Amino acid sequence: EATGNAIAVAERLRPHVGRVIVANAREVRLIAQAKIKTDKIDAAVLAQLHASGFLPEVWIPDAPTKVLRRPVAGFYAAVDTRSPASEGILVPWNSSFRRRSKSTLK
Repeated sequence: EATGNAIAVAERLRPHVGRVIVANAREVRLIAQAKIKTDKIDAAVLAQLHASGFLPEVWIPDAPTKVLRRPVAGFYAAVDTRSPASEGILVPWNSSFRRRSKSTLK
């Protein structure tokens, strides 16, 4: 299921198996609601959904696509970092600001 670091696990498994499928956890939950939840039962349900063609898959980017996506991810990380300042909330990241703040508090 596509949670946490499922894509990293899928990449580690890929050289050892024919095909790796990462399921969309939200859609699987809607399809297969069980009262008893164990890993063994979940694995059986996922296998049945896959065999019947109803397993909702998540797209996993290939290596060239990941390389192209890195700069975009960096851009969005920079925008997220800048957002608090643009909203009027000043965040003291500057080391000189911290030195002044400490001396003011003494």
